[in-house]
Amino acid sequence: MKILAIESSTSRRGVAFINNNELVWESSESLATADRTLPLIQQGLAAAGWKSGEIERVAIGLGPGSFTGVRLAIATAIGFEAVHGTPALGVRSFDALAHRLSMEGHRGRHALVADAQRGEFALGLYSLTPEGAACAENLRLASRAELEAMAAAGIPMHGPDMPKLASHVTPRYPDAHAIALLAGRERIFTTPGSLEPIHLRPVAFVKAPPPRFKIETS
Repeated sequence: MKILAIESSTSRRGVAFINNNELVWESSESLATADRTLPLIQQGLAAAGWKSGEIERVAIGLGPGSFTGVRLAIATAIGFEAVHGTPALGVRSFDALAHRLSMEGHRGRHALVADAQRGEFALGLYSLTPEGAACAENLRLASRAELEAMAAAGIPMHGPDMPKLASHVTPRYPDAHAIALLAGRERIFTTPGSLEPIHLRPVAFVKAPPPRFKIETS
């Protein structure tokens, strides 16, 4: 199966192509001023010698992380569906990072973290074994104090874009290749329009105040 994977939930945007779980092409770039996901896809298609219509599935890293980055990736998948009818699959970016750590030989309990703003952090606890990575509990929000306590307890911590906790967190980024490998295990795909970035906070809608100017009717 030919899979295109896009990981854009952090400041490092990546694209990978696999065919029957074999890596065909992969590249990533740090986000500077403009998102270069589409140029990366075009480079990958040229390097692989594929046409866009040959892609059988599009896999998207859903975060937690940058809502804007994830939505851009989803929009790209929607474009593939509109033109070629290509189905999609969402993969948690933390799952992909945990899978990568397991492949590298990390073992035991590890914490994956990302800045969730407002003084809170996205937290995922994983058990890493030779067989892979298993999420030990649901992804949730955590305070800085909780993460510092975990670091003091000796739990290894990894995550992207974490200058606020640089002394405790090893900089690591989810990659598109791992997204593709996890997607390759699945057999149920969906329409990309049904995908959403991972939200760890309830979505709140604030009612706009009434206008403060007077509308003349005469």
